[in-house]
Parts: sequence; structure tokens; C-alpha cells
Amino acid sequence: SLDWGRMPVNDQFNRQQFKTQKTGYQMNADGSLSAIIKKENIKVTPGEKKPKTKKNYIPTSQLLQSANEQGKLSKKKKGKKK
Repeated sequence: SLDWGRMPVNDQFNRQQFKTQKTGYQMNADGSLSAIIKKENIKVTPGEKKPKTKKNYIPTSQLLQSANEQGKLSKKKKGKKK
């Protein structure tokens, strides 16, 4: 059931079980070595981290027009009594 004669599937298809990472060693204050994973330095363009500005899909002229119309309606409504 163990199939001792066969090669592992990962070797056949050139796959790795875990992603290989660049490693190195760092010496601590007491002189002992510890293994570390080196971080990749990615250059960030200046505008990349800024959030995108929200677009106003309703034009300001239309907003002003609707505000004026609402003001007129409220004036008409105040004049009427139930």
C-alpha cells in the first residue's frame, strides 16, 4: 500500500509542497545565531497607497436645482393648512 517503487507525485510534476523563501542568519546580542526570512523590498510609487477619490455622479448643477425645488415645495406646504 505504500508503493515503495514509485516516485512522489510532487517530484514528477516539479511541484513544491511549500513556497521556498530566501533565508539568512542573524546574530543576537548574546552571540547565538537565529534563522530569519528575508523580506522582499518592493518599491512603492508615491500615489499607490493613497485611497482613490470618490466620484460625484450627480452634477452640482442638478443638486442645486433640486435643492431650489425642494425649498419652493416646502414654502408651498407651509402656506397650506389641513
